[in-house]
Amino acid sequence: MALLFAAELLAAALVAGLAGELLGELAAGWLAGHLLGPGGGAGFALTLSGAGAAAVSAVAVVGLSMAVALWRVERLDAAGVLRGE
Repeated sequence: MALLFAAELLAAALVAGLAGELLGELAAGWLAGHLLGPGGGAGFALTLSGAGAAAVSAVAVVGLSMAVALWRVERLDAAGVLRGE
């Protein structure tokens, strides 16, 4: 169950990271065109390093959050939880 949850979180984080990469490139192109005038922006320039950085940061964030969640769950006392403590 926890592995499925981790996979879902990772997939959502990867999609969010790549969407952020795309939106960031669009915003940077618009800003460059706005500040430098027509033709001043380099256009839409997606790179593999940007997508790779988004994927690495997504994996790091999800991995760390899952490690902390599992550590907290392992510390729980089942009898105490059932008693409502």
